[in-house]
Amino acid sequence: MRRHRVEPDLCSYTTMVLAYVNASDMDGAEKFFRRIKEDGLKPNVVVYGTLMKGYSKLNNIERVMRVYENADAGC
Repeated sequence: MRRHRVEPDLCSYTTMVLAYVNASDMDGAEKFFRRIKEDGLKPNVVVYGTLMKGYSKLNNIERVMRVYENADAGC
């Protein structure tokens, strides 16, 4: 996105997280989640819910709970 001089916003990052979740690529989803924070944005409930959905699809309940606990502290 930055290559084309478009400054990404939270909606852009959320869309990318969702795309990776839909592809069952949680490493990619986590990468974009980290970039949200690196760019000084605050993840919202939609971002956390999207990550939880991805880990749920993979039956990784431990990660779902970790994201949930971080969401509770971060939102």
